[in-house]
Amino acid sequence: MKSLPDSLDAKEDSLAQNELMTIKEVADFLRISTISAYSWVRDGKLPAIRIGKEWRVRSRDLDEWLEGRRISKHSNA
Repeated sequence: MKSLPDSLDAKEDSLAQNELMTIKEVADFLRISTISAYSWVRDGKLPAIRIGKEWRVRSRDLDEWLEGRRISKHSNA
């Protein structure tokens, strides 16, 4: 059986992964303009969720999106 602190940690981790970020927060995080971030969302390049008139990006989706763009180093053998 899990102890209370462990279950709270798991819940906090889950909430952190599902945190909804505004487009401005995403743009600041990526160090790009807000206009570029909106353009990437509109063009389907960046995963986002529309809530009413506003766009939000789940932090988990942003992490996965970034991992998918990671360039691995290839050795020149």
